Amino acid sequence: MCDPVSIGLAVGATTMAANSAAQSSAASKQNKYRTAMGEAADKTYAQTVESVRNDVGLQVDALVAQRIQTIDSQKMELQNITREARSNSSTMSAYAANQGVEGRSIDMVHQQFEADSLSFVSAASRNISNYTAQLNREAQSIYARGQSIINQGYPAPLPPPASVNYGLIAVNAATAGLNAGLAANSAFKAPNTGTPT
Repeated sequence: MCDPVSIGLAVGATTMAANSAAQSSAASKQNKYRTAMGEAADKTYAQTVESVRNDVGLQVDALVAQRIQTIDSQKMELQNITREARSNSSTMSAYAANQGVEGRSIDMVHQQFEADSLSFVSAASRNISNYTAQLNREAQSIYARGQSIINQGYPAPLPPPASVNYGLIAVNAATAGLNAGLAANSAFKAPNTGTPT
C-alpha cells in the first residue's frame, strides 16, 4: 500500500498544476481584455480630440467671418457718409458762391461736414476695436471649452496587468496535499482501543 502522505503530496502537485493553468489562462484573458479596453479608450480619445478641434476651428472661422463682414459694413457706411458729407459741402459751397456769400460762415459749414465725418470715423474705429476685443474673448472661451472637453475625455488609467503568483499556488497546493495526506494517514492507522486490564 502507498504511503497516504505521498499520495496527498501527489494530489497537491496535480492540484497545483491545474490551478496554475487555470490562473494563467484567466490572467491571459484578463490582459487581452485590458489591452482591448486601452485601445478602445485611446481610439475614442483620438476621435474626441479630432472632433473638438474641428468644432473649435469652425466656430473660430465663423467669428473671423463675422468680424470681416462687420468691418466691411463699417467701411461701406464710412464711404457713404464721407461721400454724402463731401457732396453736401460741395452743394453748400456752390449755393453760397451762387448767392455771393463768402467768409467764415461758409468755412464753418465745411468744418461741420468734416467734423461729422471724422466723428463717425472715430466711433466706427472704437466700435471695431471693441467688437474685435469681444470676438477675441469669445474665441478664447471657445478654445477653453474645447480644451475642457478634451481634458475630460482623457482615458482613465488601466488596471495593472493580471499576473499569476506561482509561488503562492505551490505553497497552497503543497499545504493542501500535505493536510490531505496526514488526514488519510490518520484515517488508515489502527484505532487505539485503550490498554488491556
